[in-house]
Parts: sequence; structure tokens; C-alpha cells
Amino acid sequence: MNARKFSIGFSIFILILNMIFLILILEEEPIFTYRPIFQYPDLIFLFITIFLVIIPIYGVLKKEPSISDITPEAIATRRDRVRSIESAASRSSQSRPSRPTQRYIEPRSKTTSQRTKRKPQTKKKTKSKRKPSKDEIIKKIRSMKPKAGILNLEDFKCIFCFNLPQYPQDKGRGIVLCPNCKHPAHADEFRDWQRHSNLCSRCDAEIPYSFRTNPKIIPVKSYVKVIEYFKKKENL
Repeated sequence: MNARKFSIGFSIFILILNMIFLILILEEEPIFTYRPIFQYPDLIFLFITIFLVIIPIYGVLKKEPSISDITPEAIATRRDRVRSIESAASRSSQSRPSRPTQRYIEPRSKTTSQRTKRKPQTKKKTKSKRKPSKDEIIKKIRSMKPKAGILNLEDFKCIFCFNLPQYPQDKGRGIVLCPNCKHPAHADEFRDWQRHSNLCSRCDAEIPYSFRTNPKIIPVKSYVKVIEYFKKKENL
């Protein structure tokens, strides 16, 4: 039974009983051989009656929440849609001729020359923030790569709206990566999903409570650069 309808019906039932008791008190009619000791209802009785009038009105006029209830049927249809997209992407990637990927190796001579050119810096009062090196940036980008047998552009789409993150259209929304499969989702849609399920919509893995309460949000602008990197690197 719907809890909202039950509470409204129960409040109306109690309100009707209170109205009956109110009439009996005003008419001074006996109740089961007992005669009321008050000629007029007291303040507590009136407050309870007014409160019971407000509850059904509030329950009827209150609008439904904007977030739709996620039923097991909706979860099943969403997963079927994800599987169909994955199968279509794998078929298209298998039909495309594979190209050998070239691995970039930074020459050692360059790094050694940079080390020799460095001069001892004098101590400063304020320490400047160290700029990350190219290797650190590439390592961080690769840690955001979605887990897939054959990487495809579909793997970078949001697992809820099935759209690629775009900038500046999605500015301010942020991107959250599943800690298990690394597939992306818009931060607002991720929070809505986690209110009803603690599993990833893509890989069905359980998401830790600490990550659900405090997810790591990546700016959309940064994640768009990650997509562009893998498009060039993997020939997507």
C-alpha cells in the first residue's frame, strides 16, 4: 500500500472521530453511558483537529518529487540498453581494420640534459606549487581509461544519458568515474542513481559507501581533454 495514501486516509478517519466527539461534547450527549465533563472543547483538542485538517490538505496538494522512482524494471531495461550498445560497438570495432599503436618513449638524452641545466635555486619565503611533469599527466589520464575489451568512443558516454560529455554545454555538472569499471557519469545523475541503488549501472559492482557519500568529481573540461587524448591514441 502507498504510505502517502494510507497516512491521508488515516488522518481523515481520526478527523471524523474528532468531529463526532466535538458534536457530542457541544450537544452534551452521553457516550456509552458516560457524560462529557466539558461543555466546550479544550485547546489541545482544537489543535489536534486543526493539525488533522492540515495533513490531508498538504498530502493532496504536495507535488511529487522531480526524481522519478527507479523500479527494478527500469534498471533492467537500462542494463539491456547498455548491453545492446556494447555489442554494437564491439561488432563495429571488430569489422574495422586494426592499426598498430605507436608507443611514445621520451628520449633519455633530453631528460639528462634538463637535469644538467638545472641550477640550484635559492631559498624563497613562499614555496611555489610544483607543476606536474608530462609523464605524470599521461599516467593520470590513463588511469581514467574505461575498462573495455576493445576501447570504443561509446565507452566515454555517460552511463545514464548515453551522451558524450561536452564543454561548455555541460559546464558545472562534473564527471564521476565508477571506481571499478571507470565508465563516466554526470555527477548530478550519479547522485540521483545512488539514492536508489548502491550498484554501478554499467558493471553491477557495489560502490563503496565512502565513494557514494563523497565521490571524486572531475571537471567536464578536463574529461573532454581525456577523450580527445584517447581518440588520437587509440584511433577512435
